[in-house]
Amino acid sequence: MNTSDSLALSCYQQVAVLDKEHDVILVQHSTTGSIYVRKRLSVYNIDVYRYLLDHHIRGIPAIEEIACQDKDLIVIEEYISGRTLQAILDNGNMFSASEAVRIVQQLCMILREMHSAEPPIIHRDIKPSNIIITPDETIRLLDMNAARFSAVDKAEDTALLGTYGYAAPEQFGFGSSNAQTDLYSVGVLLCEMITGHLPKEGLPEGKVGEIIRKCTRIDPEDRYASVDDLLEVLHKFLASTAPIDAKPAQETAREINQEIPLRPSGEAVLSSPATFTKAASVPPSGYEAPGPAPVRPKALPGFRTGSPTNMAIAIIGYALLFYIGLTLTSSNAASPVFLLMEKAAIILCGLFVVFFTCDYKGMWGLFRIDRIRSPKWKTAAIILIDSAAALISVLLTGFAASMAGI
Repeated sequence: MNTSDSLALSCYQQVAVLDKEHDVILVQHSTTGSIYVRKRLSVYNIDVYRYLLDHHIRGIPAIEEIACQDKDLIVIEEYISGRTLQAILDNGNMFSASEAVRIVQQLCMILREMHSAEPPIIHRDIKPSNIIITPDETIRLLDMNAARFSAVDKAEDTALLGTYGYAAPEQFGFGSSNAQTDLYSVGVLLCEMITGHLPKEGLPEGKVGEIIRKCTRIDPEDRYASVDDLLEVLHKFLASTAPIDAKPAQETAREINQEIPLRPSGEAVLSSPATFTKAASVPPSGYEAPGPAPVRPKALPGFRTGSPTNMAIAIIGYALLFYIGLTLTSSNAASPVFLLMEKAAIILCGLFVVFFTCDYKGMWGLFRIDRIRSPKWKTAAIILIDSAAALISVLLTGFAASMAGI
């Protein structure tokens, strides 16, 4: 890293750690006060990031700074607040075919601009966790570290990247990535939003199933030739589901582009925000809706959003828990040590129930709770583990008492 890069990065002060494992940090510019995300990438294409630094593509986070450090790339990019499609799906929410098609239609508009670059940029890692819906109902496509320029002169990819289940066959050594590679992942995404599973486990019935089948053909030549072709088919599908309000299905991709509204900043707006909001407005259990930056993901439950009401309730709750634990009395005055153990057990058990129920620091991941899609089963699992923690606390204190001869 040269002196100028080091000086530029020194202007960004750490606010919070968003993902310790992948070294993703929320930072704030010391002069402007703007919030950004800082990433350290070990896998990346430097030419893609240099292009994005100079040519912002609508619908992906704007790149503010890049700097090479040893073999890694430090990236400062726009902070995007919102919910990922993965979070929505994990909460058990499915989309109707029309709702899912509208979302994919917006995603295709982002891919259209990427594929129109010279040479085309292929994302290669399209999946629910990389697609975020912002509070103002715009779609953003995240994580460009697997992206590369399409090279027509290469027989196959030199770096095998992508997420299993979403990555096209050519990403695993069976060819070179191109626009059809992203269309494969779009088909998988469309299937999961409607059915909750991957295409290999079954496709939706009707026309949308045919669209998914064509997107996910093994041979790229059998898929849609371009994102424009897919956009046209998606528009025809929506027209067939709403024949009264729809425009003629023969509209070209250019006309489709004009029909999809854009905000002044250039992001695409959902064609039907009302229908999407119905599914997306139900946040996952334990999820706190995005609040004003800076966020505080490491703060205690009740203090993460900065809401005065939430913080007041949390203070009362924590104070009550400690009051109950510390004021506990015993009729057996000869057992002060055991009484102290009981007090500690009550407080620790209470804190565990609060922290685990609110998924503090990703505690659900320890028990795979975050993998449960059904809200009912997820709630049942949380209650079961909370109850088990309380029972273990009682058994341990009882065992300690018997060992002490109390």
